[in-house]
Amino acid sequence: MNPLHIEILGPPVPKQRPRAARSRDGSGKLYVFTPKKTVDYEKIVQAATIAAMQKWRVENERHWNAQKRYAVSMWFFVPDRRVRDLDNLQKSILDALNKLVYDDDRQVDEIYAVRDYSPKNPRAVVVVRTL
Repeated sequence: MNPLHIEILGPPVPKQRPRAARSRDGSGKLYVFTPKKTVDYEKIVQAATIAAMQKWRVENERHWNAQKRYAVSMWFFVPDRRVRDLDNLQKSILDALNKLVYDDDRQVDEIYAVRDYSPKNPRAVVVVRTL
């Protein structure tokens, strides 16, 4: 099966840890939430993935099979020299692809990732292939 190529324009965003806060209704209950920046970036990744999958379907004249084992290659082109953990950049992508490219990121058996510097064209490039 031909690989799926996804390009996510804009600066890559590392996955942030879930946050905890107390309820404002006076009950004092603790709730956990995903930070907005992470949620927003995952939506951008999902939109780019849906577009890439539609293009893949047209070019290959069939549907993508989400039940296989996968290898995922990721290139992150960041806009500045600030430190970003490569594993958190990967996690943003892998989690966003859940239920779209594969049922769960546990199906990913191989990962290749590179972080590079590109101030004029920050983006993430993802290639998914079946094993």
